[in-house]
Amino acid sequence: MKLNNGSPAKLSGMTACRKLFFLIGLLSVFSQAAPDPSFWTPLTWTTEDKVRLVGLYHSASNPNQLTWVLQHGLGSTKEEWDGFGRQLAATGQGVLIFDARGHGASHETTGGQPIKYEMFVRGDWQAMPQDIGDTVRFLMKTYGLKDNKIAIGGASLGANVALMYASHHREVPAVLLLSPGIEYAGINIDDAFNRYDKRPLLMAASPADRYAFQSVQALALRRRDADLHLIEGPDGQHGVNMLNSYVTGRILEWTKGIKDSK
Repeated sequence: MKLNNGSPAKLSGMTACRKLFFLIGLLSVFSQAAPDPSFWTPLTWTTEDKVRLVGLYHSASNPNQLTWVLQHGLGSTKEEWDGFGRQLAATGQGVLIFDARGHGASHETTGGQPIKYEMFVRGDWQAMPQDIGDTVRFLMKTYGLKDNKIAIGGASLGANVALMYASHHREVPAVLLLSPGIEYAGINIDDAFNRYDKRPLLMAASPADRYAFQSVQALALRRRDADLHLIEGPDGQHGVNMLNSYVTGRILEWTKGIKDSK
């Protein structure tokens, strides 16, 4: 991914891009076959504020492998990660994909109160990083996973959520971000990127997906080290829609080289 002459990228049109973000998120939802129940284990757990989350899990081949918690984009569901999750699992790594609060099957509290992302206010979006924390603790308690073996990934809004969580948790060994933006739905990752520091990080964005691409450029200029990896996606594709064979292959190679954070 080329940077602009060593100077910070100008995030022109950022306000308009934030408005378009919701449309982009909705357009990223595409038809997929139902996940194979023989591959995925269905799971349900509860957040600290009593939201019932629903996900699918495939365990790692051994305790030394990473397990990835992957968050989808706005208006989408866990199924957008199905294909990539299977390819991760083929390398021996574990995968948990889940519907974010207000999305898909994660649409109510334990008391039966409905939750819809279309009705969210700022506080609802801000609760999403904590949902990842509740998910990580669920995996540790239920399956005995170690915190430094649970990596985090996300696409679009999910990328911002993933980095926000990881920036506050030093034990997270690596983060994968597809089409992050400096700010989506009030989740600004400007400071989170600095807090995350020099742990392994992969960011991917397509040049014609202008806001995400400029965001990645601006963030990447802050660190020049071997643990930062950048990938250009195809055309103007956004989020998981970038995952063609080339992009997926590079990401899988990167994941296999990640070391423990402690």
